[in-house]
Amino acid sequence: QAILDMRLQRLTGLERDKIEEEYKELIAKIEELKAILADEEKVLEIIREELTEIRDRFIDDRRTTISIGEDSLEDE
Repeated sequence: QAILDMRLQRLTGLERDKIEEEYKELIAKIEELKAILADEEKVLEIIREELTEIRDRFIDDRRTTISIGEDSLEDE
């Protein structure tokens, strides 16, 4: 029983270390996000980067033609 208890304590200690490390990472991420939100220029830069990424990912020719009139949408 003592051996089992020792293994359980070691496992519990490892889990505790894992949880503490995860907590530290979350705190660091929260601080990073707070810093971004506190700086309008950083927010705008992130928006620019994300919009550029979206543009680059979805840039392609139109698949339909647009013309004025009823039922004027045609597939190419």
